[in-house]
Amino acid sequence: MEINKAAIFFNPSRESCAAAADALAQAAQKSGINYYFADYSASLNDVKSDTDIVFSVGGDGTILKTARAAAKSNIKILGINAGHLGFLAAAERGLDFVKLFEDIKKDNFISQRRMMLNCRVYRQGREVFGDLALNEAAVRAVSPRSVKLSAQYCSLPIKEYTGDGILAATPTGSTAYNLAAGGPIAMPELDVFILTPICPHTLNQRPLLLPSAGELRVKVMSEKSQSDAALSLDGQINFPLDCGDEISIKNYEGGVNILFPKGYDFFNILSIKLKWDSR
Repeated sequence: MEINKAAIFFNPSRESCAAAADALAQAAQKSGINYYFADYSASLNDVKSDTDIVFSVGGDGTILKTARAAAKSNIKILGINAGHLGFLAAAERGLDFVKLFEDIKKDNFISQRRMMLNCRVYRQGREVFGDLALNEAAVRAVSPRSVKLSAQYCSLPIKEYTGDGILAATPTGSTAYNLAAGGPIAMPELDVFILTPICPHTLNQRPLLLPSAGELRVKVMSEKSQSDAALSLDGQINFPLDCGDEISIKNYEGGVNILFPKGYDFFNILSIKLKWDSR
């Protein structure tokens, strides 16, 4: 892969991220690659159109934030773990970054298309909010009391949910909030919605796998004048919901392209990051 211009995205408030970003910038300069630092607070809105790659330096949360902008600009991203888990990262912060640039140029990295969710909120038929999510869209209670929601897929009613809420996860997000809520792990290549109830007030509600070709809609049902629910995207963007609001969730065409080393093994990552080989 040829790199003429690279963006470096990191959280400057974290010392480990700032140090890794600085080392990456020095390596880019040695490798003759033009680079610039993208504004973390601006959610990557200032990424230049001629950027070839965005380096996301931080934990998985930083990569999630990067992905929303990279998908809109159709720019490849490569994650460098300077956080804790680093499930989506392709490299660690102690790596020789000059060699990293060489490996990218030699096509020793592969691009994986990861599914993203296109989420829209409709209030009395009018769109009032919209954004993307890489991991999940969760419609959840914002206070310690249950919410009542209804869900339908391709205009077919699924059921009503009462509890802390429901979440629609991508396969990438299946190892995040979805896993903690009792949902299944899905291989990243699948194009499915994983619909998982969050602390349901019943024993007979189970996660569902739905083809991502259709539309999933969730409606806030309540007899009260005010809702206690919110839409949360990747745990980073939160939008308060009113009673009667409908959330449309679709597959975002094109998804996002994330770079991983050749020989990337999803099951090995599960073993390392989630300690599957422990007893």
